[in-house]
This record gives sequence, structure tokens and C-alpha cells, in this order.
Amino acid sequence: MKAINLVHMKKFIVLLVLLMFVPCVYGKDRRLKSTILRGYFDNYYIEDIGCNISYDEDGRLFKIDYSNMTTSIDYTNIEDGYLTVNVNIPDERYDVNYIATLDDDGRVDIAERIEQSFGACTYFFEYAQNRLNSFIQYEDSGNIYTNLCFDAGNLIKFEYYNDLYPDEIDWREYEYSGDYNLHGIKLLESMWGVQLDGLEILAQAGFLGDPPAQFPSSWNDSDGNVVVGDYVFDEDGYLIQANDNNAPELFIYFYYEDVPDDGVEAIHNECDNSSQIYTLDGIAIREIANPGIYILVKNDGSFHKILKN
Repeated sequence: MKAINLVHMKKFIVLLVLLMFVPCVYGKDRRLKSTILRGYFDNYYIEDIGCNISYDEDGRLFKIDYSNMTTSIDYTNIEDGYLTVNVNIPDERYDVNYIATLDDDGRVDIAERIEQSFGACTYFFEYAQNRLNSFIQYEDSGNIYTNLCFDAGNLIKFEYYNDLYPDEIDWREYEYSGDYNLHGIKLLESMWGVQLDGLEILAQAGFLGDPPAQFPSSWNDSDGNVVVGDYVFDEDGYLIQANDNNAPELFIYFYYEDVPDDGVEAIHNECDNSSQIYTLDGIAIREIANPGIYILVKNDGSFHKILKN
């Protein structure tokens, strides 16, 4: 095997940088489009709680619409190492922007609220083995600390507390039984309860490290709650339904859409002999044996992402 030649090196590096900020594709080329909560809770029918996810023409997640809030990412300055995140809560007349700076691995390390009319607020994120390990939320009213503990890729516990009451620690612990998160759902707040406020979009867009490897089978928390989760997957391993014993008639439904053809190309046969295939590390290979994303370099110098299922 040989390294990618110097003629294509510059364009190849640019492509790798762009790939860092495209949500990962696992297996089939579908992506999460929306979730909705539907069913009965205390004899009341619920149907309008959930979120809708939008992607730009480059396949990047740029907006999540919740029932009472919209968050979005502006990628204009990504080549300069930062994003702009907008959080809008119309009912509370809350409309603010955060500048989210990226580390060398394409993860957000600092997110600072720009508007001072709502008070200063800055998040500092830290990672271990490419998963979110802890973050601190600095505010005028006091600081909030959150610690996360992963084991074998699973989030097994998180805890948070603030400066005013440092001995009052809120926490949640999880158990797992093999319901794998094969398709990279990263909604840490919606699915795992980690309090990210309006910045959950950074997780689902892939800027807060890898997602948990499995969905929890049960969890308990500092308030004494014990919850057992139940999940339904389709034949391709996509999560399509979830609920728990606290509300057995209330379900979260998950909906997906196909990734556009110009995002990631599926490999059906061997590539043209005039083309060269590279791994994401820039190593040329003769043929693709393992699943994953690769780079196809054609003789005309064009580059294409290709997906091996």
C-alpha cells in the first residue's frame, strides 16, 4: 500500500476536514429525521411533543425544531475553527447565539453565549476516548458541573451539581442489555437526560464526540426513580420505537429519511480500474474488504465519499 500522492494531497486534506463535520453514517444510508411522542399518559392523549431535524445540501445537520424551541448551526466560519449556534425560544422571547470553537479533532471545546442581555454563559467541554467526559457551565448566577462516566462505550452514569449547593448532587445510573445504537443517535438530552439546554444540537450533529454504544435497558436516579426501557428496531437495526414502564401507553417514535445520493455513494461492484481508493487515513488500497467510509479519487482529480455496508 502507498500513501496518497502529493498531487491530490491538498484537495484530499480539504475533503477530510469536511468529512469530520458530516454526521457519521452507520450501515444503511438513512439519517434521523424526526421523533414524536404519542400515546396516553394519565388518561390524556399526547401527540405533539418531539423534534424535527433538518440537514443542509452538504448533509450537515443544521437545525432541530422542538415543540417550544428551535436550535440551529451556522457553518459559515467552520474553516476558521468555530461554529455559531442559535437558540430560539419564542414563548420566552429568548433568542441568543453561541460561538462554539472546535479543537483539533473537530469537537467543540468552548461554547460562549454572545448576548450579554441574558447574562454571561460559557461551556467548557472535555473528552476521554472521544466521548464527552465532563463539562462546566459558567454563569453569573453560579456554575454547574456535569461529569459523565462511560464503560465499553456505554454511558453508565452522569452527575451534576452547582456552586450554591455542591453537596446536593443529582445523578442518573444506567444498565444495559445489548440494544445497540447502531445508527449513531446522539440526542444526549432527549434520550439519556444529560442537561445540555439548547446545545443538544451539537451532540446530534457530531461535535460532542461519539454517541453511547447502546440504549439503556434501565436506569435509576437521585430522586429514587427506577425506570425500565423497552425498544423496537426495524430489520436494519434502526430504532423506531421506545417507551418505559413509567408510562407504558406513551411511546417515542423515530423517523428517518434517505441520505441524498450525492452525500455518500454506495459501492455495488469493484471500482473502475482508472480510479484509486483511499482510507480516511490517506492510505491507498487495492480493494475494499471492511465496512466503512472511503475516498474514491478519479483520474480527473474529483473526489467522492463511498460507503461499504
